[in-house]
Amino acid sequence: MQNTKFLLLRLTTLIIATVPNSLCGYSGMGRLRGLYVGWIGHANLGDELVLDIFGHLLRDVLLEQGMYQRASLEYQPAFVSGQSQQLNFSTYGFAVLGGGSLLEAGYSAWTNQCDGLGNAKVPLYVHGTGTQLGLKDHDFRNPKCLQPPVWGGVRGHFTNALLANLSQHFQSNISFELPVFGDSGILADRIFPRVSSALVAELEGAIDRRSSAGVICISGSIQSGQTDTADLILAWVSKYIIVLLPVDPETADRQVVITWKVRTASPNANGGLFFNPQVTNYGVWLALLSRCDLVISSRLHAAVMAAAVGVPFVMLYTNENTMLYRKGKDFLLGTIGPDGWEEFLVRRSEFNGSLAAVDNLLRTVRSRHPRQKSAFDRAIEHAQSSYMSSLRAFVRTVIPDNFRSFKDVHIRISRYLDSASFDLLFE
Repeated sequence: MQNTKFLLLRLTTLIIATVPNSLCGYSGMGRLRGLYVGWIGHANLGDELVLDIFGHLLRDVLLEQGMYQRASLEYQPAFVSGQSQQLNFSTYGFAVLGGGSLLEAGYSAWTNQCDGLGNAKVPLYVHGTGTQLGLKDHDFRNPKCLQPPVWGGVRGHFTNALLANLSQHFQSNISFELPVFGDSGILADRIFPRVSSALVAELEGAIDRRSSAGVICISGSIQSGQTDTADLILAWVSKYIIVLLPVDPETADRQVVITWKVRTASPNANGGLFFNPQVTNYGVWLALLSRCDLVISSRLHAAVMAAAVGVPFVMLYTNENTMLYRKGKDFLLGTIGPDGWEEFLVRRSEFNGSLAAVDNLLRTVRSRHPRQKSAFDRAIEHAQSSYMSSLRAFVRTVIPDNFRSFKDVHIRISRYLDSASFDLLFE
């Protein structure tokens, strides 16, 4: 199931069209309708986060001088939804290709949606999308929606290598390459406030009470050979405080079992093992991550969030042909650049999961962290500046002239299965 999901064409679009004032209820209001299509409504941390970050950036652009006096943002955050929407690309005025690893083959519905965007020649904003497959694995119909004119930028240089190859594939003199902005998820800590919760308070209490060598946060599987994740944690919790941070319900279900196994095998682990069930509560995630001395992850979402907070992290991968390695490399090259990106990727065969291996890994990342944090601080500044600058130009281009006289704008975002709707109401 997991591999099937990552082979999907994870195409994310936001499409907004002008609606006549007569449809708005009264003549004093203007309305832009929007549609966001992607891996939404599945309670997946990274994909839901990208949607919400775009909403905040859009509001901030609309509040800038010369735009609108007031701009508000309202969410209908049903993170798990069984209700779908009907899509009609020809009725909309512009599109946004969202973040994540979206330029993938294997899911005909989203391939058709990308074809629909390309055929409709909708003005497009690219919100840091990326790839996780090699060039030879791509169905080149999928990136056709990136045909110019296009605003925005991509996640990393690995993605741009794919786009550079499109011109040759289509035998076209059009350049598909875009600026590299980095993953928009690294802006999370600047946008969403850290939230204290009962779990955060319990963790902070354990840090104050227990004599431990540090806090190790885990997202995804850290299984090593025949030793499963629960057995590894059982050894680690004797020395470290352990926090399990699943990024989706499927991972959460597995980590519930892991938590039960560890606590059953060692009652003393209860005070040193924590599990976060709030998969898409960004504020709680950020608060928990801020207390981590090391994040060990087999999921890119957790690594991006760790980078946003500024804590050390590594990604465990099996080999260079895995999707985690490819999109992890894309993310790292797009944020910190070519110097030192390999330090964040640890091959599973070189990490046996023993307590000694954790000790050595923690010493290594602590020695590197000041330099790495400075690199990510610069990347976050670059990403925020780049996204805002490009989105500003895009918004000023596509908003109808007759909407410029309004003073206020209200953005309402409602989630559905595989999409979200945007309503921008101008008064």
